Amino acid sequence: MPTIVLTPAELSEIAQHAASLAHQGRHNVELVQTAPTPEVVELLEADTHSGGTARVGGWAIHLLVDSDDAGAALLRKAVERQLGVTTNRNATVISELAARWGA
Repeated sequence: MPTIVLTPAELSEIAQHAASLAHQGRHNVELVQTAPTPEVVELLEADTHSGGTARVGGWAIHLLVDSDDAGAALLRKAVERQLGVTTNRNATVISELAARWGA
């Protein structure tokens, strides 16, 4: 079974980046097994047809969607097509994990 492992410092960095985005709608975080290349970052952040916005920060892609569940699903599929193995958590869970076990 594929796994994604982060150090406490990486987890804290992802949580800080999530907080800096200050998105008021749905904010999911795709944790990736392989860091995206600059080309993939550009492609994901330029995609405006998936019902939301993606912002890449290291080992995480932040999926920012106003409220549409279908839009979030489309955006997540776009990320999976580009990056393969990922796992998804909402920004609140990432923040809590970093508060408990981050660096």
